[in-house]
Amino acid sequence: CKKNFLQCRMLSDRLLSSLAQFALMKQMEIEQQLTMTSVQIIACYLRQLCISHGLNPRGFTLPYKKSLIAARLGMELETFSRALPKLGEHGITVKGTHVSFHHDQQAAHWVQYDGNLAQTQIKIRPVIISSQR
Repeated sequence: CKKNFLQCRMLSDRLLSSLAQFALMKQMEIEQQLTMTSVQIIACYLRQLCISHGLNPRGFTLPYKKSLIAARLGMELETFSRALPKLGEHGITVKGTHVSFHHDQQAAHWVQYDGNLAQTQIKIRPVIISSQR
């Protein structure tokens, strides 16, 4: 009986911790959407997508439809589509469903790739773009 109680308590602690992390993540997303441009939001999403899915920043295919990504980011598909060419100014190219991060000074603050195609270690650097809308 005591063992079951301890297991239930550990489970409830993990559940509460998970819910708190989820709430914090959602709060951060809302703050980002209020303070960032559509280009910044998309760039951050693509960077996170690249990292979380272990994709090669030199080139990868979007794993979701653009309409689904736009909805996930809280924007209209038209807004999403208009923002994609502007990513080029920041070293990110999107052609159709193919995305690539260019490794020049413009993109250095987005993703740093170790250059070895056999390894896909990605080092995160902070996103720094002016907050002009």
